[in-house]
Amino acid sequence: IEDSDYTIRSTLGVGGFGTVHLAAINSSGALVAVKELTLASSDLSPEDKAQKFTEFQREAHLMSSLDSPYLVKLYGITLRPQLRLVMEYIDGCDLYHLLHDPNFCDLHFPWSRRLSIALDIARGMSALHSCNPPIVHADLRSPNIFLAIERSPSERSIVGIRAKVADFGLSRRVFNYTQGMLSTWQWMPPEVLDSSGDCFFDERLDIYSFGIVLWEIFTRLEPYGDLPSTIDIPYEVCHHNPRPPIPP
Repeated sequence: IEDSDYTIRSTLGVGGFGTVHLAAINSSGALVAVKELTLASSDLSPEDKAQKFTEFQREAHLMSSLDSPYLVKLYGITLRPQLRLVMEYIDGCDLYHLLHDPNFCDLHFPWSRRLSIALDIARGMSALHSCNPPIVHADLRSPNIFLAIERSPSERSIVGIRAKVADFGLSRRVFNYTQGMLSTWQWMPPEVLDSSGDCFFDERLDIYSFGIVLWEIFTRLEPYGDLPSTIDIPYEVCHHNPRPPIPP
């Protein structure tokens, strides 16, 4: 997709990968999200730049083979003047920010709606794991679940919420095992957090992460937020087996 085919309207967010923009397709006016890879920073070593490019390349390759209403769609890539992914735009927020929004009361978040979101995520992950070979997301967490929120004509009430799994920068196909330490430890299983030896895992690590996301949906709390910050929580998770407590 040429950069002249769309017009960038605003910036949606900035992360370690680069910048996400809101853009409009010139021919139709349809809104898209444009994820731009940034490699120009002087703070990045050649190794960091190579890793970021590899993640960008992997994300584009994997997303191009996916087609599910429960996964964010890739429409194409732009090569010049910047490397960009042109993706489906979800007009809502991510699950993490919804769960921790003090203005979003439980009255608008009944158990039926929570179950619907959980099922959408499960269906998206099933689409990944049903590929041959399976695709492991490897970074399933509430900030990577995008929500399409449907409101009433008066905008006073929420009619429905649909969830889509996003951010495939760490995803990869599982041929035998995947190896390597991952970040975002709150959602990672012990075998991934334990860096004392070789770290081998497959798509089943997403199941553990999904369990943590379920806990978030039903409690609206931070994973391990009850533990003091003075202790090495990832080490405790690996060796002493603490888990987020199940409320009464």
